[in-house]
Amino acid sequence: MKQLFLLLFVLINIISCAKNDSDLDNALSDPIIGKWQTKSIIVNGVDLITECEMQSNLTFHPSGSLSGVSYMVDIGKRCYTKKEETTWQNNIDDNYTIDGTIIDIIFSEKNTVCKMTVASENRDYDGVFRRLGNVYVFKKK
Repeated sequence: MKQLFLLLFVLINIISCAKNDSDLDNALSDPIIGKWQTKSIIVNGVDLITECEMQSNLTFHPSGSLSGVSYMVDIGKRCYTKKEETTWQNNIDDNYTIDGTIIDIIFSEKNTVCKMTVASENRDYDGVFRRLGNVYVFKKK
């Protein structure tokens, strides 16, 4: 009887570990995971990125967290930074939610370049993805 319980215990642990490994593999296979550098900010078809904004970088972690630094230009044309600490989620069909903002993402060049289009605006968010319709191009570092 003890052997049966021991065998049952071992089987449950193996199944449990296999499920956790599968979840981790799925998270790690998401092409968004990694560190990304801003290359373009396209507004109404025109690339308006400044040297300041090109310094922006974001890191998408497998846990669903996002960290980085946004570089922005104020009205006086001064470069300033904003620390980014938020969450991300892969929805479906190249659609992600980043800090409550819906972003359509197209990956190219073997998932080393991504084009992010703001599909819904979150008025409480003033980070990188702050304007509906803007397109942000990132290169994986």
